[in-house]
Amino acid sequence: MTARKWIPIVVGIVIFVMLVGAGLVGALIYVVTRQVDVKSMSASGGQEEFDRLLASKAGQKPFIELPSPGSRGEVVVHRELATGDTGSVATLHVRVWSPRDKTFVKIDLPFWMMRLAGNKPITLNAGSLRGVTLTVTPEDIDRRGPGLVLNWSGRKGERLLVWTE
Repeated sequence: MTARKWIPIVVGIVIFVMLVGAGLVGALIYVVTRQVDVKSMSASGGQEEFDRLLASKAGQKPFIELPSPGSRGEVVVHRELATGDTGSVATLHVRVWSPRDKTFVKIDLPFWMMRLAGNKPITLNAGSLRGVTLTVTPEDIDRRGPGLVLNWSGRKGERLLVWTE
């Protein structure tokens, strides 16, 4: 008899948890899509934007150096730039320029989203960088602190710039 009284309560709890979970997933998707901006630009416009951004980072050594396209070089991570403190990074900025498609992608993610993914190494899967696995985790980037994380140029003029604030 008493088991029948608990069935509606358990079903209600399960439905409530599913609704809350769906709401959280929806909210996360909304936040991410609001942080991504894709623009069409002329070839000179995309290069000018990258040059302007790099000028503001003048003198900074990138935390991660990727090998040039077509080379068999290794990914170099300058761990000596890590301060050892965490929690100083609030935003991860990513800029991608593709002259072939004439698209400029601007992504500004709150760093807590990077922490949600866990402390697993990052894998790059775009164009010439397909399948490049870094030995860098979000925690390593957080230890690096605000500054230039990655500056890469592809052989067809593609550009990738990542920095934190």
